[in-house]
This record gives sequence, structure tokens and C-alpha cells, in this order.
Amino acid sequence: MGDELFRNIKDYQMGSGDSALYILNKFAPIIKRYTFLLQDEDAMSEIQCQLLKLVKEMDLPAMRSTSEGALVKYIEKIVRSKYVALIKGQIKQRKITALDDLNPYDLFQYNQKSSQHEAYDGLLLHDLEQILCPSECTVIYLLYFENFTIAEIAARLHKSRQAVNQTKLKALAKLRKKLLP
Repeated sequence: MGDELFRNIKDYQMGSGDSALYILNKFAPIIKRYTFLLQDEDAMSEIQCQLLKLVKEMDLPAMRSTSEGALVKYIEKIVRSKYVALIKGQIKQRKITALDDLNPYDLFQYNQKSSQHEAYDGLLLHDLEQILCPSECTVIYLLYFENFTIAEIAARLHKSRQAVNQTKLKALAKLRKKLLP
């Protein structure tokens, strides 16, 4: 009984489908727990795929202990690390919202909250809006007022880094032309 998990892992590495089912059934409670915590419909399949992939690639002879307890702990850590990676991805996705996707009221609130730090920012932002088109103004604002990187702005606006960089250069050229005689 103690070597059953070890034997099934070895069989799965040789290509046994029954062993894959045994492994998934053995770790179903922990997979379900992390799937529930993620509240994502694709999480279970992602965790299962990652689990099977890593079990397939396990180097059993290199492990210090191949007892069932050691294997269970190792596989639990695999599932937990996949959960952590998925939750980090979800957090990043929640943070990214394109300003173009906001309704006018939310955009107004965003501008008000972000420019409340200093009254000067509000005045400068108003001047920028007079000189630049909305997309250029957004890029300059996010880059210089909010200190986002070009890559973060590109992800937020669903554009390529090159397009964001070109918009930035075009906006800076307009500002130079307008503000510097």
C-alpha cells in the first residue's frame, strides 16, 4: 500500500492513463480546495494539467525519499505553487483596466482622485488636455504623473509597447513645439 503512489507515478511516466487517473483522484481534494479559492472556471484544469506535467517530469531516482508521505508533500507543494501563480495572474488582471473602457463618470473620478495629490497636477493636466489628443494625454499622464513603465501602459491600454512609445514621442514633440519657442 505504501508504494502504491510511487508505482503509479512510475507507471504514469511510462504512459499509463489509469495511473494518471489514480494520481488525479488521489489529489482531488487539494485540487478542489485551491480551485474553490481561485473562483475561476479554468483553474481546475490548469492545476490538473500542471500537476500531471510535473509528475511526468519528476526525477524519482534523484529524490531523497520516495515514501508516500514525501511524495504527497512534494506534490502538494506543486499544486500550491500553481495556485500561487494563478492567483498572482488574477491579481494582475484585476489591476489592468484600460482608461478607454471606463465610462465618463469613472474617468472623471479617476482623474479627480489621481490629481488630488497636488493642485499643480490638476492645472498641468488641464494644460495637457488642451494641447494633446486624449490618447497622447493618457500616455503622458500615466508615464510621468503615475510613473508607469511603457510596458505597463501598453498592457493597460491594450496596445503594443512600440505604439505607446510612438505616442509618447509624438506627444513630447507637440509639447516642445507648443511650450518652447
